[in-house]
Amino acid sequence: MAFFTRAGELKKIALSGGAPVTLAEGLSNGRWSFGVWNDEDAIVYSNSSLFRIPAGGGTPEQLTTLNEENQEFQHRFPTLVPGNRAVLFTVDSSPPFDPRIEALLLDSGERRVVLDNASGAHVLASGHLLFLRGATVMLAPFDFAALTVGPAVAVPEAIRIDNAYSLYPHAQLTLAGNGSLAYLPELTSTRELGALAPGGSFEPFGLANDYYSQPRVTPDGRAVSLLLQRDRESVLYTYDLERGTTARLSQDSNSVLAAAWRPDGRGLAMVVSRQGIFLLENGRQTLLLPPGPGYATRNMRWAPDGTELVYTRQRGIAHDLWIHNIDGAQADRPLLTTPAAEEDPALSPDGRWLAFTSDESGRRDIYIQAYPEGERYTVSPEGGRFPLWSADGSAIFFVGFQDDVQKMLRVAVTASPSGLQLGSPEPLFDMRYTAPDGTDYSYHVGDNIIGAGFDLLPDGRFVLLRSPESDNREVVIVQNWFDEVRRLVPVAVQAQ
Repeated sequence: MAFFTRAGELKKIALSGGAPVTLAEGLSNGRWSFGVWNDEDAIVYSNSSLFRIPAGGGTPEQLTTLNEENQEFQHRFPTLVPGNRAVLFTVDSSPPFDPRIEALLLDSGERRVVLDNASGAHVLASGHLLFLRGATVMLAPFDFAALTVGPAVAVPEAIRIDNAYSLYPHAQLTLAGNGSLAYLPELTSTRELGALAPGGSFEPFGLANDYYSQPRVTPDGRAVSLLLQRDRESVLYTYDLERGTTARLSQDSNSVLAAAWRPDGRGLAMVVSRQGIFLLENGRQTLLLPPGPGYATRNMRWAPDGTELVYTRQRGIAHDLWIHNIDGAQADRPLLTTPAAEEDPALSPDGRWLAFTSDESGRRDIYIQAYPEGERYTVSPEGGRFPLWSADGSAIFFVGFQDDVQKMLRVAVTASPSGLQLGSPEPLFDMRYTAPDGTDYSYHVGDNIIGAGFDLLPDGRFVLLRSPESDNREVVIVQNWFDEVRRLVPVAVQAQ
């Protein structure tokens, strides 16, 4: 079995046990690498572009090159075609961020477009191609020799699509050669919005449960903005904590991926899929930052004085932090652009310090450094995500692990003329817990697209989203699924 590590390594290990063997090192981001082991005992894998390495060890051979004229920034999801020395893979480019599936002919190096507006191909031995179009799993007849695709239909199974509203949807499924399908079903449990004081119990706000994410508290603490994922879109709403009413903020059909309130509370910035970053103020949207060539914008935070936005810029599997000047007086400038993935920016209330996540150690950890540059400090000794400052800047909160249990942690921060003094992580509460009635709940942590799944009220309580855990643990296995596939999309038998 071969696998990737967060440290950017490709390894293999015998199923009978033993020590792992390193095949390749220096991958840009092992968490977002994909590979396939072919019949010639070689592994084709993605590392921004596609590479091949003998399974017995050797020097990686680059198979594809990103076409910068077409603004390609990522080749991923390699998969084999039976009876054909070809590899299918997904090509991501920007803008308009519409992926396509191409075939790489291994003997000649030629690339052919197989399917536009599609990603994540799976070649079925039944003579079909399974793929994603938007956030819908599709099935089409596929000619192995000609590498051509016929008319497609949607599969009836309710398969879970992660990041369905973003640029990078991913279907949670896998296929076996004997015709079996395994998948995670769509989540049916919705999330409940409420507050939690450390040492206390979760107090619902009274908002009806729904598919919410990314709560962001207004500076005055009177309202919370929320992303609502529904019908493959992500819409921005605000919930008035005093009146108990909701109002829609985003007006068009493009999904909102992240939002951040201005420090003065007079509006907010929002990342809109395929369109860039906008300032929403008094019901009007003003474009702050259009989509750039070869990259997408991600979660962001304001500087306390409201003059700058620090945001995550993603180019393929690379994540860096950049600064955007609101008045446009200067071009966007890089803040942290290392081979590691930097994300989750959070500026201290006085604007002097930047907390962020980096995987430079081989795992995600929380760091603080002087803003915009200067000495750096490690906050999380055992990994962490999504840093959040206390209102007075005396502490950093983040999600991490202690004794293999995911918790909300607090680290005291004391500034002095000589720098920062950091305390040891203190556990505040578990991110998974059992209620008195026996129901198992989990608090939404967040993800790479939207950032943290929690925020703080001015009184120090955490604003959280919780959901029952029962729907998160089921795997559905459909035996003889190819029989259903042939019924849905009849095809002629192909030679393999």
